[in-house]
Amino acid sequence: MRKPSHAAPSARRLLPLAIAAPLFFLGLAPGPKPTATDPVPVHIAGIHVVDADQVLLLLADEKEQRVVPIAVGRDQGLAIYLGREKTATPRPMTHDLLRNIIADLDGQVDRVVVCDLKDNTFYAVIHLTVRGERVAIDARPGDAIALALRTRSPILVEENVIDTAKILDTQIGKSGSVGCHTHNNATYATVTLVQ
Repeated sequence: MRKPSHAAPSARRLLPLAIAAPLFFLGLAPGPKPTATDPVPVHIAGIHVVDADQVLLLLADEKEQRVVPIAVGRDQGLAIYLGREKTATPRPMTHDLLRNIIADLDGQVDRVVVCDLKDNTFYAVIHLTVRGERVAIDARPGDAIALALRTRSPILVEENVIDTAKILDTQIGKSGSVGCHTHNNATYATVTLVQ
């Protein structure tokens, strides 16, 4: 009589599986807990001057199906524009200086993440590695994005921020336009994207 090439599993090996299977389906399985969704990589889809003091920055996901409008100050808007266009200035601007300091301290910017939106204020974190040590620094999104452009670091937005950011009207059209207004203490953007 010929023996099978693989032995039947013993009851001793099946018992942990029999216990773990129902726990797995109930979400109580041992092991690493599921993490929150990963931040979404974004790119700058637009930089629009709203008025003398405010610039509206449009961050879009890869497919440009979701857009996050972030209002930044005029100086941050200019720094982001110069960084995006890779325009050199005769002397280092603030974000160039910050990039140089990080590099001189043997550090690098790993990524920047727009991580929260509270009371119409966006929050960001700059993730650095300095001499092998990981560091997270609180920052205004405009400053973090201007630095990311100069260091060619990824820009990400947390999923909950994308869900919370308000865009009243997003349309695909032949010409782009943008508007910004406040209603009931909430800032809204009306955006027409260029096709």
